Formats: sequence, structure tokens, C-alpha cells
Amino acid sequence: MKNKTYLIALACGVLTLGFGATAHAQTILNGDFSDDASAFSNYYGIIGADGNPSSIPHWTSTEVDGAIGIEGADNGLTTFGPENGSPSGVDYVFIYHAGYVTQDLTFKADTTYTLTLDVASRATNGYAVIAAPYYIIDDGDSITPTPDSSVGGMSPSLGASNFPDAVTGSFQQETITFTTTTGGAGYITLGNNYGGTPGGFDDTAEFTDVSLSGVVNPSVPEPSTWVLSLLGVLGLAFVLRRRSNNS
Repeated sequence: MKNKTYLIALACGVLTLGFGATAHAQTILNGDFSDDASAFSNYYGIIGADGNPSSIPHWTSTEVDGAIGIEGADNGLTTFGPENGSPSGVDYVFIYHAGYVTQDLTFKADTTYTLTLDVASRATNGYAVIAAPYYIIDDGDSITPTPDSSVGGMSPSLGASNFPDAVTGSFQQETITFTTTTGGAGYITLGNNYGGTPGGFDDTAEFTDVSLSGVVNPSVPEPSTWVLSLLGVLGLAFVLRRRSNNS
């Protein structure tokens, strides 16, 4: 009797594990912009300039007005870096004037995701121009944050923006959490919209250490979890039946 009670309790435990939250990592590739960073060694690290690579690995770049490139630890360039100086050991993408970089992603349904990134800007210059860094997440259901039609210099198809608070020249971490409904194909975009007439390198936004993690909500176990739970219960049922026949 004790053995039967123990096995039933174990079966309940297996089922409980089957309905628990499951971690899910949607990998952002080259989120620290270090892949092939040393190759961007000419002409300020600008994409395609003076023998530099024509693209950033795993990212699609769109220059609306200005330039996009890579600077930091691996190529020793800092011209377009944060106004208060670039930290050592860091590579970053810079977006001078207006433009953006995008990476396609796939999101799971009923999953809570957390996006983290480090962002900085060259805040102002003699022309009182303000860099306006933004980031966008399309999770396959809707665009996060809420669309802001007041933002200029950005492709209309992207349709949403988020301006990090008080980005004034040094890298700071931004975090956003959102939950998908159906999930599906989406993307992440990092960009810059300068605030007036271009006036030098101070109209620049910089990004690095971009990562995304997710936890599947308990209400929707993954198929593999259902299968393992069912096999566990069937196995325990077989043992209980065999013990019953032998008694």
C-alpha cells in the first residue's frame, strides 16, 4: 500500500512539472556587435567605406540620412562613440543622423519576453541638435511600444518607437517586457532620429549588448513536455498494474 501511495504521488509530481513554466531563449545574433568588428577598421568604421564590410553580420542596415558603422574595442575607433567616452572592451553599432538596423526573429505564443540593451547618444552640439535613439520590437502579434506617429526620419513600415529616458552621452541599460498572444514572425529594430539640422558627430545613437529571453507561460505547456508527462504517467500505471496482478 505504501508503495502504491508513493507511486501515485510521484505521478502527480510528473504532471505538475509538465505544467510548469518553460524557459525559452530567442537568440539575438551578434547582439554585442563584436562579430567581424575588427574588419571595420577604415574611415570611422562606416559600413562599406574604404574597404570596410558592406554589412553588419546578422543585421540589415538602412541609412535614411547619414551613416551606420561599428566602433569599439576590436577596431580601436571611437569618433562616433558616446559623448562621455566609450567604455573599454565594448563594441557597438553607431547610427549617425537617421537610420536603423533590423534583425528578423520568431516568437513563441503565450510567452513573456524580456529585452535588454545598452544605449547611448552624443546628446547635443553647437547646433543644439539632439540624437533620438529608439528601439522597436514586433512580436508577431503587434508592435511594442505603442506606435508614435510624431517620429520623423523612419520607414513608415516600422511604425513604432521608444525613446529611452535621459540618454545623455553614456551607455545605460534599457529593459522592456512584453507577452505574446499568438507569436510568429517578427523583428527587432534599433535606430536614431536626429532632432533637427545635422551638425556634426553629436547626432549619433549607439547600441550594444542586445539580448532577448523568454518564459513560456504555464497555461500552454510545450508539446515535448506533454509527451514526457504522458509517458511518465503511463509508465507508473504499468508498474501499479503489474504489482496488483502479482499480489
